[in-house]
Amino acid sequence: DETPVKAVGKNISAGGICFTVSRPYDSGDLLSLEINLTGWQRHKSSYAAVIDDALALAPLTAVAKVAWCKAQADSDYFEIGVIFENIYEDDYNALKKYLALETSD
Repeated sequence: DETPVKAVGKNISAGGICFTVSRPYDSGDLLSLEINLTGWQRHKSSYAAVIDDALALAPLTAVAKVAWCKAQADSDYFEIGVIFENIYEDDYNALKKYLALETSD
């Protein structure tokens, strides 16, 4: 199913992300993700990321594999954990820098 599904993030690491979503997924499913993390782009090494406003607002994109999915109690939603499988190297390095700064506050 190619229909976009909105999700609410719970936590993120350099290895993957956990989020809440309205439909279940099977372990091993591959998902194409667009992750909105305010400010992550400023950690990219690309000069274009600094001068291009449209690029500065772009989501982090990645392909991730579903590790687990479980129904939430008293809810029609599911909690899902995914592992990053394919992410641009510059984006991945920017994510790691972003996370290091966010967790050091």
